[in-house]
This record gives sequence, structure tokens and C-alpha cells, in this order.
Amino acid sequence: MEQVLKDRVALVIGSSSGIGQAIAEEFAAQGAKVVITGRRKERLEKIVKDLTDKGYTASYYQVDITKEEECKVCIEDTVKKYGGLDILANNAGIAQAATMEQLDAELWDSHYNTNIRAHFFCTKYALPYLEKSSCANIIFTSSMAAIKPFDQQFAYGSTKAAVSHFCRMLAISYANKGIRVNAIAPGVIDTEILAGAPDGYIQAIADGIPMKRLGKTTEIAKLAAFLASDDASYITGQVIACCGGASLV
Repeated sequence: MEQVLKDRVALVIGSSSGIGQAIAEEFAAQGAKVVITGRRKERLEKIVKDLTDKGYTASYYQVDITKEEECKVCIEDTVKKYGGLDILANNAGIAQAATMEQLDAELWDSHYNTNIRAHFFCTKYALPYLEKSSCANIIFTSSMAAIKPFDQQFAYGSTKAAVSHFCRMLAISYANKGIRVNAIAPGVIDTEILAGAPDGYIQAIADGIPMKRLGKTTEIAKLAAFLASDDASYITGQVIACCGGASLV
């Protein structure tokens, strides 16, 4: 089977679990040279070992993306190791529900620092290298919370809305330089975050989705690989909902 990302260099920000891990694994399976990033060294080592054992090219970089200098060095070291950069997947994010009464500046700032400010850092330092690529792509993980409001998601939803519009602004600014920029807005995805959910909670969520099920991380990953590939060569500036129809209700 053809590998649609063969020999491309992909840096996946926030890929030690969940959607980010699935994106990194799919990119590797599609032939990319993948750099996995996160804070948990043990997780990063395990993922890279699993990928290299399958014959894929992968390495990891332990980084705190809320720190600008660490983002800069991560980008530079990726380019030094592989000779360039073709794909930047900005996936890292946090989410914590809170009422307006509970929400304080610390919680608000933590969401902005991780969910949008860090992606600004990574994108800023990646752009000079992406401009040298003949197949440059930036992919953001946004959220359904950027499309429709959810109760008690003031910090998370507003940061993801910022991600979606940052994506559009980049797309219009860099289209003439050959860099495509798109975002994926996942619905509720079956990840380890839901592992400890109370009985009936997940089913109640699924019942409210037109397709009557949660999404899979692999479904987001395959969409990301498509957007990064030449098959999506005329797509830029789009925020694509992958949500089982939840954006319609």
C-alpha cells in the first residue's frame, strides 16, 4: 500500500497519549519520520520503541511547550536530526471544566499557555523551516467546543476558538508560500481521559450524538494524515469537524 507521507519529517506536539499519539502512529505508518513530544519520558520511550520495532522511523523529544525556549530548541533539534521539517501537528491541549465562580486567573492562564500560546511558539519557530519544504503543512487540533458552546468550558472553549482562528489567519498569510494550514475539531473521542467515567456517562454522551457512538483516535489520525498528504493539496484554512454529526444538533 502506498505511503502518502513517505520520507516527510513530522513533528507532533503533544503526542504521548490519546489523539496525538494516534496521529504520530498514523504518520509513521504512512512513511513519515516522526518526532513524538511530551513531558512523560517513559511514555515517549515506549511509543518510540513500539514504532521502531515495526520498522518505522521515530524519535522523541521531552519538552515543556509552555516554555518558549524549549519549543525553539525542539524545532531546531528536529531539523538538525532529520534535515528539515515538512509537517507540524499542534495537538497539545488541556481541558478542565469550571463555573465562572470557580474559574480563576491561574486556571484561565494555564489553558491559554498550553492551548494557544504554546502553539504560537511552535508555529513561529517552525515556519522558517516549513517555508523551505515543498510539502509544508501545519495541522491543529481544535475542538467541537470551538464550534458550539458547552457548559462550564469557558477557558477550554475560548482557547480552542482561538486555535481555529489562528489556523485561518496562518492559512491566508502563508498560502502564497506553499504552506497549507488546517485544523480538526474532534467531537467526543474515546481516550484514556474517559476511562474512569461513571456508569452510564459515556452512553449518555453517545446517545446525544447522531451516529450514537464516540469517535476513535484513529479516525482523527487518518483525517490528519489525509490533510498532510498531497491528496489534500487544494485544502487550506479549514476547520473540519470530525464528530459523528454532533456539530449539527
